[in-house]
Amino acid sequence: MKLILLSLSIGICFLMACEDTETGCLDLLAENYSVFAVNECDSCCSYPKLNIAFNFINDSLTYNIGDTLVMTNNDSVIVYKFKFLVSNFVFGNPQNSYVISDSLHKADISLKDDFAFFERETTRAVGTTRFSDSLSYVKYYFGFDNANVEQLKPFESIDQTSNLDLALDSLYDIKLDKYIAAEFSFEYLPIDTILVFEIPSLGVNPRTASIDRFVGLGANWTLTISLDLKILLQSIDFRQNHINVEEELSENIIEAIEIK
Repeated sequence: MKLILLSLSIGICFLMACEDTETGCLDLLAENYSVFAVNECDSCCSYPKLNIAFNFINDSLTYNIGDTLVMTNNDSVIVYKFKFLVSNFVFGNPQNSYVISDSLHKADISLKDDFAFFERETTRAVGTTRFSDSLSYVKYYFGFDNANVEQLKPFESIDQTSNLDLALDSLYDIKLDKYIAAEFSFEYLPIDTILVFEIPSLGVNPRTASIDRFVGLGANWTLTISLDLKILLQSIDFRQNHINVEEELSENIIEAIEIK
């Protein structure tokens, strides 16, 4: 009996010792929060990702690249290729606001690396977040916030794995020192030609979209950006002067962006 009690005591002490020394992530907002850990780990917590899905719609219908669009003037076009960028996200409700955690650093300059660049309909991981809350709005910039990005020049020193580096490679013209937010190539069927239009960054003031989302503890989450071609191409006449068409696309595109 004494031997049994001694063995039980040793077992209990061993279990208690293991429990006392177990190390893990104790941050409830982390995706790897451990309910069994007692001691805080050293930088082992990882955080959930915000994913952004991008797609086209035509009014309320799905649009697939390569489908023919009949415009209001009865001309037919096809979206042949595109490039599209949104950035500088702020999420919130009347009480709280949140941003992406990932940042780029250069000397004493810090910039959020939340550049969501698309050249096909897909879902991209934009960055990590550390919060749990109900969200009623998202603020964003269409394209680059030029003034902020300018601080990181020369761009050769930027982390080549960053979201910003990908966006700059695709949308910044180093010779003209020109940032664009989007580029659309349309196949204009009446004369069987490809027309390319650039839309400049409109990052002077943030845009705001209403959303109704709850982000759970430690959970990856997704926002969907849809670009409504019916709104984008309303009043567009591809027989006009090229610059006039670009100006009209620039005026239409903000209204054409839906976020949910």
